[in-house]
Parts: sequence; C-alpha cells; structure tokens
Amino acid sequence: MIIIIIMIIITIIITIIIVIMIMIMIITIIERSLEVKLLTIWTDGKAEVGRVREEKSRREKIREEKE
Repeated sequence: MIIIIIMIIITIIITIIIVIMIMIMIITIIERSLEVKLLTIWTDGKAEVGRVREEKSRREKIREEKE
C-alpha cells in the first residue's frame, strides 16, 4: 500500500516537472518569435521596423541622386 502511494506521488511530481518544462519551452518560443518581429531602431523618437527603415533609406538615396 505504501509503495503504491509513493509511486503515485512520484508520478505526480514527474508530471508537474514535465508540464513546467513544456511551459518554459512554449514561453521561450513565443519570446524568440516576438524578438524577431519586434526588433526596432529608435530614431527621432519613433520606432522604425526594419522594412520601413529600409524603404526610408531607399527614398533618401533616390532624393540624393536627383539633387
């Protein structure tokens, strides 16, 4: 009887550890995903996402060539 109770307790502890590990993995995946999507460079008090920044620099180069 005591062995069964100990086995149940061990099973519950292992299950809790597995759930915590899965949660950590999910949080890490979400965090990395957000890091990739939310990389910004702050200029003039505004956040510019990479694509916007590239487009802006392209427009500036075109303007400089026209002048």
